[in-house]
Formats: sequence, C-alpha cells, structure tokens
Amino acid sequence: MRLLFLGTCTFGDASSSIVRNPFTSIAECFSIGDIIFLNMNGIISHRKSRGKFISDGSQLLSLKKIVPQIPIVVTFKNDKLTLCDEGVKDTERFLSKHGFVFSTSSLKPILYGNLCIFDFTSMDLMKNPDAVKHTIPLHITTRLDGLLLEIIKSYVKPMRKIVIIVKTDTGSIVKHMLFKCISERMIECGAAVVFGYGNHNLVGVNNYKKYKNGLIIASLGDLVNCNLDSSKHYGSTTEICRYNTLSTDVDVLKINRVIVEDCLLPNI
Repeated sequence: MRLLFLGTCTFGDASSSIVRNPFTSIAECFSIGDIIFLNMNGIISHRKSRGKFISDGSQLLSLKKIVPQIPIVVTFKNDKLTLCDEGVKDTERFLSKHGFVFSTSSLKPILYGNLCIFDFTSMDLMKNPDAVKHTIPLHITTRLDGLLLEIIKSYVKPMRKIVIIVKTDTGSIVKHMLFKCISERMIECGAAVVFGYGNHNLVGVNNYKKYKNGLIIASLGDLVNCNLDSSKHYGSTTEICRYNTLSTDVDVLKINRVIVEDCLLPNI
C-alpha cells in the first residue's frame, strides 16, 4: 500500500475560488497514493466565533472531489480552540457525513484495512477542560511511559502496518533529538511509520529517516496555511512524502508555496 503524507493544512475563510480549492494546482500529485494522510490545524464549524482556526470545510471537500476514490485520513487539532466541545463535535459530524477517515481518541486507533492508525495530534485540546473526554494527554515533550508503548505493541499483528501521527516541534537540536528518541522507541514497539507535525517550514534536509523496519518523518511543513502570522517567515517549499509499505521505498515530492490573498498555497 502506498501511504501519501501531506503537510499541515490550516484552512480559513474561503471567500475566493482559489482559497476554496487550494489543491487544484497539485491535483496530479495525489494519484500516486492509495491512502492520503492530512493533518488539519483547526476545526470545521458554522458557529460564530472570533477564532482564527475555523473553516466551513469547503477546502477539504475540494480535495475529496479531486480524489473521490482515495480514502483520506484526517487528524485535527487546534491550539487556540474557542468553540470547545461544540467545535469538536461539529468537526466530527462533518468528517463523518462526507466519508473522511478520522478518530478523536488517542488510545483507540483507527483500524482501516491492514492499517492501524494512532492519532496523537489532539493532545493540546487537553488545555481546555471541556475537551477532556476527546483525548488522552500525550505531548511530544512529555515523557512517554511504558503503558503507551505496551498499547502500541498490543496492536501488532502479521501484515498489519501501524502508523503513528504526533504533534512535534523539531525547531531546535534538543527537540529534534527528543522526537528522534521517542520515534525510535515507537518503531521498536512495532510501528511502521511515525509522522511528526508541527513546524511551519521544512527543517533542514534530514526530515526522513529509515530506522530498523520503519520510517520516521520529522516534519513536512505547511501545505496550506490561511492564518499566516506576519511575524513569522514562511519558506518557499514544502514536501509530500509517499511510503510504500511493501517495498519500504520512500519518495519525496518537492512542492513550491506561494502567498495568494493572504494564504500560503501549494503550487507546482
């Protein structure tokens, strides 16, 4: 199976056609995967809020239209969640209604075919007490105890591939080494891929590492960002990573990024 990993997508106001359809210019890239992994930084809701990380879902639907036959695994988080529990439920309902693959439970993985997918990206929701029931506290900077590793081990089966998606920050040497250490332990427990999200830009040239029988992806940067921070610098490129679970081959596509109408968008 060919797993296609995309960079983080932060959607926002979809008032223009190009922002509603941010994936059009790289549509041909998606055909090289059998399943797509997309992390959404934010929620989908029509409730009124001052929050910046809220979209109406049109951007996700535009991707669905491009690849109607390819399953899309969506993980989502929001560091500044303003709609609390209601926003999470709105997002769940939207994803379920439109046939996206997702889960908001950290310790209960997504079982899809021969894939077992642990979503650890929502741990920051623990900052909001109203969202406690949706997640188990696990942060990449928190010590990973033996219990979690035992849970990962318990899902190991012949022919099954375990994918673990985490939030991380590899912007410093110390944080990069911490992520490397934790990821290697997960691989040793049976994971095929550990996929890290968190950095806006690509960090260095060593974003991918084969370790024993698995793959560690440190970060892919932002693929789409419609909530740009004027105080930050955004590089001109991002990447898409394809991992073949049978051959263990890794292919990387370099994707250009351009700013259009205050949105960072992919462009070939």
